[in-house]
Amino acid sequence: MTTSDTVTKGSQLGEGKTKIIWQVLESPNMVAVESKDDITAGDGEKHDVIKGKAALSTTTTCNVFSLLKQCGLPVAFARQLGPKEFLAPSLEMLPLEVVARRVATGSYLQRNPHVPNGTVFPSIVTEFYLKTHGCGFNGHKFPGSKPGESYDDPYMKVVGGEVWLYNAHIPLATQEPFLKILLTEIFPRGNGKEVMAGMATMNVHAFLVVEKAWKILGYDLLDWKIEFGWLDGKLYIGDVIDADSWRVMKDGQKLSKQAYRENEGLTVMEQILRRTAVLTGFFRIPNQTLVIWSGSPNDNTEVFATAFSAFAQGRHGVQIAFLVNSAHKKPMQSLLTLQDLEFGCKGLSDSKPLPDPVIVTNVGRSNGLGPTCAANSMVPVISTIPDPADASSSLRMPSEVPLMVVADPKLAVLAALKILAGRNPALYAVLRLKQEERAVNVIPLS
Repeated sequence: MTTSDTVTKGSQLGEGKTKIIWQVLESPNMVAVESKDDITAGDGEKHDVIKGKAALSTTTTCNVFSLLKQCGLPVAFARQLGPKEFLAPSLEMLPLEVVARRVATGSYLQRNPHVPNGTVFPSIVTEFYLKTHGCGFNGHKFPGSKPGESYDDPYMKVVGGEVWLYNAHIPLATQEPFLKILLTEIFPRGNGKEVMAGMATMNVHAFLVVEKAWKILGYDLLDWKIEFGWLDGKLYIGDVIDADSWRVMKDGQKLSKQAYRENEGLTVMEQILRRTAVLTGFFRIPNQTLVIWSGSPNDNTEVFATAFSAFAQGRHGVQIAFLVNSAHKKPMQSLLTLQDLEFGCKGLSDSKPLPDPVIVTNVGRSNGLGPTCAANSMVPVISTIPDPADASSSLRMPSEVPLMVVADPKLAVLAALKILAGRNPALYAVLRLKQEERAVNVIPLS
């Protein structure tokens, strides 16, 4: 029995290649997840120890899980306990690895050799693999493997009420399923197809969040694998998400365990783990503002508030602020409001700055407000056109007045949110999800 940052660890509940699960005596429904310094590849065939890896991997997982949790995703994570472990609700884990792919690489190319390496998927590809060890599952024995070719962790296809299993490392077109099992063997309770659909949706949503978090730092998330479990009848993202879970690259530089798989050395891998832990510490949801600036109290703003609620689906770090001031009638007050919004310092005088704003102007007649804001600040400004007869006051701009115009108020809100989403992983994921649903993946023919 050991004590770790206000919790007492009891018996060991399980141990894998890279982590140990401990009972928490104070909370029977919680566990302590402890990382190990071990690193493996090829289903354990390659094995080394990197001193300090446990702490670096734990830091990365806690950084990623904290971000996903802030985005409202169900994640089995409470808090970090110490350098090598974190506290999590105890899940009934599902024997699956769920993969999301933005780019064709890795085993996807082995199964689909007709797809060029590096092909981008505008609609994220989700794949399911059955987690196995020793070439068997639930009493079913898999075929014998050839050297360098394993049938463990097979690729899954659902056909009717069955799961067809395929070798994940040879072309699908050249093989038949080596085993067909009932879907109920993997999902003994609940509707298996509905559970898989729920995991696929959560997988894409979570991937989009982390994809944008990496993109903000200048890196590309190519793919990842995550795991799920049950808690009180609800699906949660569980296990860990660290450098072993994804392929991340920048200008050809690997920031994942792929470097270890390709024998680039333990020193290189240790540097990757350290850099990953540091960089994921910058994952965050920023504070931002959608400013609806009207020229008169009589200008209708209800449509903007409704559109914001519909598109943002929760604030995700974005607040909506309503300002009223006419640039025609009160030009100095408008300029003072604008400079305080952009440069003001909260806590000094009566300054009321708004964090990271985008302005949408809402002027019923003769739009002087939009051009004034666009010409005198670095804040993006979008104007709507309530009256088409007055469009020229928004469309014909002098030099260095970069006013953007979106006639429809709802679309103006969406355009503003997309600007904010460029530096907000949570908002990006929510807006991108609908685009993912209608995107089509096209494979170029050689």
